[in-house]
Amino acid sequence: MLTINTAYKDIVILPIHENMNGGKSHDFFQWASQHAWVPPLYSGSWITAPTGFSYANISSPPPVLAVHDPVRARRDHALGERRPWVRPDFVVKADDDSFLMLAELEARLRVELHTPSHRQEITFEDSTSSFIARQEPDVLSTNNTDVPIPVLDASTSSDSHTLSESSGVSHKTLISSPPGPEPTDDNTDPLIYWGYLVKNRFMAGELYALSWSLVNWVANDPHVKTMTRGAEDKQTSKWMRMHPRADDIRWVSERCWIYDHPRAGTVYSHGFLFPSEVKRVQRDVLFDLKQYWAREHERNVPEPQALGVVSSTPFGPYGTSPTWWSRSTVSSFGQRYSLPIPASELTTAQSVEALVEGSEVSKLIKVPGAIDPSWQYREGRQKRYQGKRLGGTIVVHYIKKNMWFLETAVAFLEGEEVTEAERSHLEHEAALATAKVAVALGTNGNLLREHAHDQAVPVVQRGHTPQDLWSWQRDV
Repeated sequence: MLTINTAYKDIVILPIHENMNGGKSHDFFQWASQHAWVPPLYSGSWITAPTGFSYANISSPPPVLAVHDPVRARRDHALGERRPWVRPDFVVKADDDSFLMLAELEARLRVELHTPSHRQEITFEDSTSSFIARQEPDVLSTNNTDVPIPVLDASTSSDSHTLSESSGVSHKTLISSPPGPEPTDDNTDPLIYWGYLVKNRFMAGELYALSWSLVNWVANDPHVKTMTRGAEDKQTSKWMRMHPRADDIRWVSERCWIYDHPRAGTVYSHGFLFPSEVKRVQRDVLFDLKQYWAREHERNVPEPQALGVVSSTPFGPYGTSPTWWSRSTVSSFGQRYSLPIPASELTTAQSVEALVEGSEVSKLIKVPGAIDPSWQYREGRQKRYQGKRLGGTIVVHYIKKNMWFLETAVAFLEGEEVTEAERSHLEHEAALATAKVAVALGTNGNLLREHAHDQAVPVVQRGHTPQDLWSWQRDV
């Protein structure tokens, strides 16, 4: 560990005894409130940067730099222009059995920092002090489908867990306390409590984040210092509720992209998840919803009466989701994962691909002779991320073995951007498109058509890239 810390300078060992539920989370936040610094935002690195925060002008001389610190910071250090470091916008607490996709995490938190706070209609349960929250107002407005999505009313249900799960259109739920007075101009720091919300009561301990003002308050409030012992993740939620501006704290839950390793066998466990599979699931659910509303329309009865006639509906506080909406090509609920065939029949890469939700290998692994074809037609990273750089898994939790960690690293950090099969398909499509364009441009008909056909076939056979094909098309 000392060798690693010498190279990367990013490990801090707090001067406390290791403990479970004995206050080490509070000790960490207390340390962060004094010693947490990050490189400044260099000009040109962001289009906009938040302004007006109370900690914006707090700075410190930069520490000894590590190899992974920003290039601009190391260049300034070499030139003797050592720009001071600043306070972080968030401090994150994570378990050591969590695999973090740091770029995904930073992107989500950066968006939250720029997101204006929306007042939500909330219902409290007096006996448990838990919450019910409506969806963020602009979530439904961005839905481009023609499926009527009913607005769920918190006042019609006392079951907060059922309501928040049944809304299901967005992966993100905003939760806050009942509306209070608007923040004053001199105290506009974001108050954000971000993570995976468990039973509408606290953020799960595999990873949660507090915005800087909350960290500073937690570290210095004398009452909080008397509430450091006990189940630590639950204690953190209690601190949030006793904050002097608890009404303004945004509880933000990322439900879709935080889960346990597929081999963990817990209720939070499923296969490695990518945006392409989420898109397929959403497509299937929306298709079912369209079918549902089409049947209701055919009944020619008012909607309230129609909902009373239908045997089961996915909407409302007592809605029941169809069983086929719960699906996984990797995991069986409540059962620990095991390869359905001998491991010797798979390569390491194929065994990892079998852990990916929706992959052909995971679906066809039991079919004799299907491994190699299904591996050949796997998705590349570009397709899995829908042509974007980010937008997928943030945390894989409950990694209890070194092999599980390596599997997760291979699944999310390795792999081709475009597979050979995808590249061949793109080349074939480009060649056909080029041939069609050439034929359409021809005035002499047969001569140009024959030329296009004669050229398209060898171009594909030579394995030229799509860029070469488009150059050839331009020449034609």
